[in-house]
Amino acid sequence: MNKHELALKQFRDEYLLDFISLNESDNERLIENSIVQNITKFILNLGRGFSFIGNQYRLEVEDKEFFVDLLFYNRILEALVAIELKRGEFKPQYAGQLNFYLNVLDDKLRLEHENPSIGMILCKEKK
Repeated sequence: MNKHELALKQFRDEYLLDFISLNESDNERLIENSIVQNITKFILNLGRGFSFIGNQYRLEVEDKEFFVDLLFYNRILEALVAIELKRGEFKPQYAGQLNFYLNVLDDKLRLEHENPSIGMILCKEKK
């Protein structure tokens, strides 16, 4: 099994977040805070091998700050895993933002023996 197949195997296709009681109008930060408060349940829902690093994880690039919503490490994949939370439907610019974060994580945080960082965008709808 190659690294790509192993990474896909570690993540579920859908996530049941019913332990988070929020309204339709709640923003991404409220969702994030609820996930952090229920981090054990969320990690178990993600899959095997995940360790929580932090939320609103600060990245600095040329004196500008950027923040990854949730940052994990997966011991099986030996990779950082960045998760961006989006309230509505997927938009292509979300992928650009996440790719930027992954490049910064690889440049500034990834250790020599680790695999490239992996990103996931969690939107309300699967498509």
